[in-house]
Amino acid sequence: MSELGFQIGLFLRFNKMRKTPEQRYFENVEIKEGCWGWRAATNRKGYGRFYSKHTQSAHRFSWIIHKGKIPDGLFVLHKCDNPPCTNPEHLFLGTNLDNIRDMIAK
Repeated sequence: MSELGFQIGLFLRFNKMRKTPEQRYFENVEIKEGCWGWRAATNRKGYGRFYSKHTQSAHRFSWIIHKGKIPDGLFVLHKCDNPPCTNPEHLFLGTNLDNIRDMIAK
């Protein structure tokens, strides 16, 4: 086999093995009743970290794949106050002020 043929073969095999961001996300989530645990990288505050085009919070990626685009100026907040949780039913959109008010209320 020529060097070019070998490289093409590697390229084709690599692309077949490539997983979508959604597939990679679900491989790293423990789906159960209540909070969905994040089993991959976290930041120092315990929020899941996920890479899809750029590094972002796992709960933000969860919102995007389950609920859609996050409007500019809004944050994805946790009802459950559990940083590694990515359950879309535990998430809501709000401003920074909403986040502060929610934090004070709890």
